[in-house]
Amino acid sequence: MEDSSTCSHSAAEKAPSPSLGEHCTTEASIDPSLYPTGEIIKLGNLDAYISRPAEPATAKLLLFLSNAAGVRAINNQAHADQFAREGFLVIMPDIFDGDPVPTTATFSTEEMDKLPLLDRIRLTTAEGIKRFIIDIWLARHTAEKTMPLLERIMSAIKETYPDNVENGMYAIGYCFGGKYVLKLAATDDIKAGALAHGTLVTLEDIKAVKQPVLLACVEEDPFFPDDVRESGRIFLEEMGIPNEFRVYEGVPHGFAVLGHENRIEGCKPEEAEAIKTAYAQAQDQMLHWLTLY
Repeated sequence: MEDSSTCSHSAAEKAPSPSLGEHCTTEASIDPSLYPTGEIIKLGNLDAYISRPAEPATAKLLLFLSNAAGVRAINNQAHADQFAREGFLVIMPDIFDGDPVPTTATFSTEEMDKLPLLDRIRLTTAEGIKRFIIDIWLARHTAEKTMPLLERIMSAIKETYPDNVENGMYAIGYCFGGKYVLKLAATDDIKAGALAHGTLVTLEDIKAVKQPVLLACVEEDPFFPDDVRESGRIFLEEMGIPNEFRVYEGVPHGFAVLGHENRIEGCKPEEAEAIKTAYAQAQDQMLHWLTLY
């Protein structure tokens, strides 16, 4: 089922164009009142942020797969807390094994000196540095590297929180993490999954799905092309797999991450308001979907 929703965004045509660097890889500032209340623990010898609901013993378990900023990003932790306040025991694992995407500030001179001459020339601009760093990082975090980490964390969750898993386990993901919600939805480990503006999602990822999935998408997303999205939607419909696709108009890739509007340089008040409105709608949409199963 596909629903296209137009958000009020008078300057949509002037909105910043999506960039993996600014929309998926940086920590966003948030309202101090939303400061995280959970904690970092160890699961499967990996770091994980856990946020507990008021009644954790009877809660369903929600696996929160983050964008590339990772498990220690304050806005990601605060976002996980919002689902805990809705009654889920939320676990956000470090699927990057201590290696979230680096910023330009953490890309060392020593690493730069190792690069070929043409690459060093290309990195003379800030945008060139950003894109190159992300390319290097993505090459380190392929599905072949990420899936064993995810399988390790899943085993630890089942061993540590068996009652919550028995109550029902679900997955939600953003940007990089969205692809791996689909990977989990291809197994019997979760009852349902939801993702927003997934990156590196392929038609094969969608065709492997066998559990109910919801996808919150944006228009003309270079990281999740329209043709892949539409072909995947048609396939799931034909196979009779419960699904919901919604295309949010006039907002950028990354809109459904808490505080996203604060990461966009030069974001106008009306643009920021449109992103916050779409964020709230996506949050409600995802919560409703998870409660259906």
